[in-house]
Amino acid sequence: MGIPENIKRLRESAELSQPALAKKAGVSQQLISQLENGKNLTTKYLPQIARALDVQMGQIDPAYRSAASPPAAGQVPLRGYIGAGGTVEALSFGDDETVDAPAESTPETIAAKVRGDSMYPLLRDGWLIYWSQLLPPDAMLNDIVVVQLEDERIMVKTIMRGSAEGLWNLISVNPNNPPLLDQVVRWIAPIDWIRPR
Repeated sequence: MGIPENIKRLRESAELSQPALAKKAGVSQQLISQLENGKNLTTKYLPQIARALDVQMGQIDPAYRSAASPPAAGQVPLRGYIGAGGTVEALSFGDDETVDAPAESTPETIAAKVRGDSMYPLLRDGWLIYWSQLLPPDAMLNDIVVVQLEDERIMVKTIMRGSAEGLWNLISVNPNNPPLLDQVVRWIAPIDWIRPR
């Protein structure tokens, strides 16, 4: 399940209406509705919503599920490795691996480590990429972003419009990798930082 389904399921389990959850979390009812319907993919308010629901972030956002406890100060969770084709290979469930946080990181910041040279020359083996804000697919057209597909694969690609509404073409940073055409994209995230090894 993704963020929209998790928020709705947890809200209903807590026997809260959308307006009641919004009030408890200090956000608008419209935001709760948009999050539950997948029309707003911001992660900015997820910590407030998690507190209001009295749940861990990992119960709302699958990207946080592998952390058994919050990272130490100055650290962010390492969610996996980006390798062949730019796909994030998730860490095993229960791994608590963390990496140094950039100075401007937020509680939502997560990282992935580059493995191999499939994204050369942009990214190299051992480098870290960080992201924190999930956006709708059309928010950064023709930019290199982190994307999550409908099948939950996470990749680093340039996003372009596909052949029909709701479909997206994903272009690899390495010109030797073929593009992924007409993909359903759940969210994109701007790359906040790239840290060479």
